[in-house]
Amino acid sequence: MSRNLLQVTSSLSHYFLASLSTSDSSLFFTGYIQKIKSGEEDFETLASQFSDCSSAKAGGDLGAFGRGELSKGFMWA
Repeated sequence: MSRNLLQVTSSLSHYFLASLSTSDSSLFFTGYIQKIKSGEEDFETLASQFSDCSSAKAGGDLGAFGRGELSKGFMWA
């Protein structure tokens, strides 16, 4: 018997700011959310410029992941 299973994947992009306090990062992101919503900037450009993660060179893109492949912190964010 042959079964076709559907593999569900999700893609994830993020900013990582190691150098800011929680309150400073909240202000930082509020400003960038406004710029993204207004069309003044896009997420990928801002992530490329300001993220402290190695994914910055890919516009914050961490790629595609299947169920259970990410840590709980990312899954619930």
